[in-house]
Amino acid sequence: MRGHWVATSRTSQATFKYRLVVENLLPRQGSILVAEPAPPLIGPSGICCVQKRTETQVANCITFTEAGPFISKDCVVSSGSMFVCSLATATQAEHVAELLTTAKASNTTERDSLITHFFHQMLDTRRAVRRWKAFKKASRLLSVSSWALFGTLMALSIMLVLLRFQFAAAWPLTVVILVFLPRTVFLFYRIHIIFFRDKSSERWKQIALMLLTPPTAIRAGDLMAREIFSGFHSLAVPQGSPKSGQ
Repeated sequence: MRGHWVATSRTSQATFKYRLVVENLLPRQGSILVAEPAPPLIGPSGICCVQKRTETQVANCITFTEAGPFISKDCVVSSGSMFVCSLATATQAEHVAELLTTAKASNTTERDSLITHFFHQMLDTRRAVRRWKAFKKASRLLSVSSWALFGTLMALSIMLVLLRFQFAAAWPLTVVILVFLPRTVFLFYRIHIIFFRDKSSERWKQIALMLLTPPTAIRAGDLMAREIFSGFHSLAVPQGSPKSGQ
């Protein structure tokens, strides 16, 4: 289906690693945009969280004075050995952990302004619109390169079948692939630095995956689009991408 779709469900570590959508060989025609659900209840005195994600969840309130250091791992935020919350993306988990760490080191008045500013950022539709427009503009060449790589790989596959896997006769298309693949990877690298400058390890991991498995490079745009709205609430994302459905 074409269009821009918003996914707001919480993700486990497995779905975060292998993404929300099973990769296929078609280039990006729409976009899967991962937005954030409402974060846990955060107040000037502490945070209300769920210790264990079970069928019988029990809320527990942690005061900032009693809380240990707040850390994030993948999509989970914890305080010492205590589970605090699970977010949709690792980026948002880092943001929440930073917020809680800063709030813990601040007084009550400063905490209130920090928390208010954090929620304003999540619901800032104008910022969401600007980010989406900037991504669409920056990823145009990447989309063209992905389609070109897709067409070349399909032509190579058809030729190999028709020629009964005589690789010597298909070498011209192999050369074309060796031209488009580095170009796609380079465009991905440039765009990823613009929008995810601090995600160096994630960037190089995706680049290595694309070089080892060229069909992955066909969906290079999706690798970034899914988390382009990381940190935005699901109510703000449809305003940022006017053609989105939910």
